[in-house]
Amino acid sequence: MPEVLLSDHPNILLAANRFRRIAFAWAGLSALVGLITLRMLSGSFPLAAVPWFICTLLLVSIQQPSGMALVTVLWGTSLLHLLPGVAALFGPDPLTLMFEVSTIEKIAFAVVRILLLLMAWNQFMFYRMLYGTSYFSGLPKDSPVIPEVIRNRNDSLARIALWLGVVSLLAVWGAGLIGVQEMALRLIAFAYICVLLSIGLGLGAVFSPTNRRRDALSAIGFGFISFLSMLVVARFVIL
Repeated sequence: MPEVLLSDHPNILLAANRFRRIAFAWAGLSALVGLITLRMLSGSFPLAAVPWFICTLLLVSIQQPSGMALVTVLWGTSLLHLLPGVAALFGPDPLTLMFEVSTIEKIAFAVVRILLLLMAWNQFMFYRMLYGTSYFSGLPKDSPVIPEVIRNRNDSLARIALWLGVVSLLAVWGAGLIGVQEMALRLIAFAYICVLLSIGLGLGAVFSPTNRRRDALSAIGFGFISFLSMLVVARFVIL
């Protein structure tokens, strides 16, 4: 019989406290990147910092391990801003813009981002056990049974992610129909925020215990379709 751990087990309490410290650390880093983005891009891309601030609020307020998936997505998509074509649509990378780095230094910044996203994803995959292991399959038979330590909110997050994916797609279509370039670009910027949140929250819910896995997968699908639609609309309609 596998050992059944209680919620007040010292190792469980240690893991929960460590996760909370990690969540606050990532929230602080996200807030810092958001402030830098706001300072460097607020004039031409006023909404660019919003995803980082939303991520900060989520990590501080609800402190869900699945929030680390959103951190992973934000750092992953930040790599796209190093590409000239993407930078023209969603804004350049604020960090490299702030320090005026060379090409080699840009590569170093990209490597750091990859390390950060890998770190965030690994922490998510480890600390999701705080949702409880009774929902997980494929674990060794002698693995200890861990109770739910952190309240699982992934059903709600999956629904929110799905709606954000739908809204992002509608916003992109609206941008394609609007004849005013400035308004279309604003809609694209709003849709991009929804895409990041939809994919990030959906990805976190998919790999966490949830009864809304189909909604989470649909949210990721809508997010990717919306992102590809943005590129098409920007290429043939706006820019």
